[in-house]
Amino acid sequence: MKRRLGPGRRCFGFFHKNASLEPLVFVWEILSTSTPFSEDELKNAKVAIFYSINSQPGIAGNEFPNLGTFCTLSPMPLFTTWLKKWLTPDICENPDMRITEEEEKVIAGIVPEAKVWTEGLRRILEDREIAKNVETLNQIRSVILKLGARYILKEKRGETKIAFDPVANFHLKNGASVHCINWMADPSSRGIRNSLGLMCNYNYITDAIEKNNAGYLNEGKIAISGTDLIYKSLDF
Repeated sequence: MKRRLGPGRRCFGFFHKNASLEPLVFVWEILSTSTPFSEDELKNAKVAIFYSINSQPGIAGNEFPNLGTFCTLSPMPLFTTWLKKWLTPDICENPDMRITEEEEKVIAGIVPEAKVWTEGLRRILEDREIAKNVETLNQIRSVILKLGARYILKEKRGETKIAFDPVANFHLKNGASVHCINWMADPSSRGIRNSLGLMCNYNYITDAIEKNNAGYLNEGKIAISGTDLIYKSLDF
């Protein structure tokens, strides 16, 4: 507890009057000069740079007037589950994936018996020994990042306009924008199993929160604040 409340760190507790001695939720926060890209950068913190998003106007920014970025480092818990079901041969004909010939060759080199890259990638995911081998995953980094971007930005829950990923839906409906998909941000066994190590930064830009919220809830529009070329490689 003392380590987590050192310089530049905060802890917020949410209480209910009927259980005043036990907080319903803890939110840990770390103040940083840049957006975090991995859990290692957060050290002991669980939630990154999440400050005064819903504060009253009278207290907003008083303690840290220089704060301009309110961001999270969030999991993508259903990415691998979705990917295993989504990887079918007909996906190869989908032009918006922009998988290059070189990327296909890399996958073929790992799984030479696969007829198409989707089959090869699915076999990699289904082989536990290969899937948890970071060196192997690094070879197909660009492919996984493209698929991760598609998963967050395009996949919907059924016929709705809601993002398939539950964590994405939570932040997007609260007015956040997608900032960056981070490679090997969570290299733990659970992180590899759930999302191949990917994590996502959601950026809360105070002047755009209401606009982003309305666009997402009314039209399913997902705001992007990052400039990563991965997003530009997809046709949305």
